[in-house]
Amino acid sequence: LFVVLFFARPRRVIPATLADDGILFRAGVRDLGDVQAVTAEDHYCRLHLAGGAKPLVLARFADTLDELAGIDGEQVHRGAWIAAASVDGELREGRAWRLTLADGTRLPVSDTSISDSTPRMMSDSFAAAACRTNSTSSKTNL
Repeated sequence: LFVVLFFARPRRVIPATLADDGILFRAGVRDLGDVQAVTAEDHYCRLHLAGGAKPLVLARFADTLDELAGIDGEQVHRGAWIAAASVDGELREGRAWRLTLADGTRLPVSDTSISDSTPRMMSDSFAAAACRTNSTSSKTNL
């Protein structure tokens, strides 16, 4: 019964969050929903936008994330933030886990993020494998 009610419920419509001032506005972003991901590059932030543009903005990573606080997403690595709706897939490269965007951009996922909250952005089978792998790995290099 719960499953039927869960899928029968109306979908929430998330209103567009408009940028009217700040770092993202100066970068040309008017709708914060267009921001798929942010990656830190030295003292700059690379914005990954829905239209495929990837402008580089002079800003602190933390300040950029503060402006995205109203968007459903999370910081998945010390220098990477991704919007939950932008995750197109996931993959493993050696010991490293990555989330991919629709354009093929791969973002790193830290071990801490995998065990804490990032699994909500991953497919169930991938999240289970990621959590299982991280819980069985030993941290011997202290």
